[in-house]
Amino acid sequence: MRRALFGACISILIVAGCGTSAATSNPVSQGTPAAPATPAGPTTPAASDQPAGPSVAPQQSTSQAGAAVDPCTLITQAEAAAALGGSVDAGQQAAAGASSCLWSANKPISADGVDVAVIGVSTFDKSHKSGPGITVTPVPGLGDEAYFVDLGPGFVNLQVRKGSTTFTVDVMIHGASNEVVMAADKSLAQLIVGRI
Repeated sequence: MRRALFGACISILIVAGCGTSAATSNPVSQGTPAAPATPAGPTTPAASDQPAGPSVAPQQSTSQAGAAVDPCTLITQAEAAAALGGSVDAGQQAAAGASSCLWSANKPISADGVDVAVIGVSTFDKSHKSGPGITVTPVPGLGDEAYFVDLGPGFVNLQVRKGSTTFTVDVMIHGASNEVVMAADKSLAQLIVGRI
């Protein structure tokens, strides 16, 4: 719960610091979560790579289908663990239909985790300017537009737009340098861009 609140606080700080409203966020599907994209070929994903619950329908691209994206389907549990450098719990939304998903580190007393959130295009467009206490750094070659938002040591996230889909990636590793966190954010964002 503490990790979910931490992720929510980061999102609120970014939105509040940029003068936008969280009310512009895209709604998220209320139905059964879609399966994560898998590579072509006769591979069998590990059980930890599958979302919990009953069988699921293939994921559709929001740019093609115009539907909302379930953030828990954008990366797998194994991909979140690789970015974090340790095992993680299955991705969970704070509440049904929430626009973000958190994979928490599987270790006692830790705020480490990976948060992926689907955000509104208007939030993305308005928030890509630096301001007091916020440093924005463009990331060329990732999606249609991408940038890091740095709120200070240990508080960096990556915001990406591809077509009409916008999302944030926030890898939280206690004591890690911003460079380590930024590399982990970018590796996950590249996977997501390839799937939407």
